[in-house]
Amino acid sequence: MKCSECNIEGREIIKNNFICPKCKAGFGIVNDYKTVSNPFGAGEINIPIFKERELMKELDAYNESIKAIHEYFGYKEDWVVIPIDDGTDYYWRLNLNEDGGGTVDFGETTEEIETYSNEIYTQRFLKKWVYRGKDFTMICVDTQMDGNKFLQIFDNSKEIKENS
Repeated sequence: MKCSECNIEGREIIKNNFICPKCKAGFGIVNDYKTVSNPFGAGEINIPIFKERELMKELDAYNESIKAIHEYFGYKEDWVVIPIDDGTDYYWRLNLNEDGGGTVDFGETTEEIETYSNEIYTQRFLKKWVYRGKDFTMICVDTQMDGNKFLQIFDNSKEIKENS
């Protein structure tokens, strides 16, 4: 088996994990062994069956998704990592004041638009707090509850303008 990192043959087993003896890159965790005919002579040999690295695949996909969302809105992370909250099921209204702060009200129907309200999180390390895209808007919000702050994403087709 060749290492995908340094392309040398060989492997070591450390805690049931095959790793490259040169660069220490992991080949994967051995889930089980399969008995097969020995291709080099008589008898049988056990070959490892690697457990799929599904968690890492999921983590890579998650990171790519976050990157794509940030790129869509032109958002640049700075100083803190703010988690994303999906508000696309809600109708919403943005209430901005002169300094760019304010609130975003949202609810499950247009009649319930004030069911929930988050303050716009206006920290100096962010260049702006409302990021409008063609189909979606991302607003940096402070829930005023337990220190929770989010990049809350709303569907533009469900926006209720202040004067409507």
